[in-house]
Amino acid sequence: MSRTRGNDTFIWGIILVVIGVIFLLNNLDINAWRIVANLWPLVLIVWGVRKLYLGLKERQQHQWPAPNDTPNAAPNENGGEEEEEE
Repeated sequence: MSRTRGNDTFIWGIILVVIGVIFLLNNLDINAWRIVANLWPLVLIVWGVRKLYLGLKERQQHQWPAPNDTPNAAPNENGGEEEEEE
């Protein structure tokens, strides 16, 4: 829960800074709205790249064990795993 709260605070901080910069540029007679109108797709691109990165990172952390690993195999008398005989 603290991770989500930290991310929310960070995102809201970025949003406030961006809005502040836009209004500052408007006060300096720089047409910031035209720039924003032309570059808004970058927000979608950055958002998508971030989602992909976090998804891949989470997927690597939760990988399944290899098929040969048998965590529930019963040990034999010598302490090793029993082998099946055909």
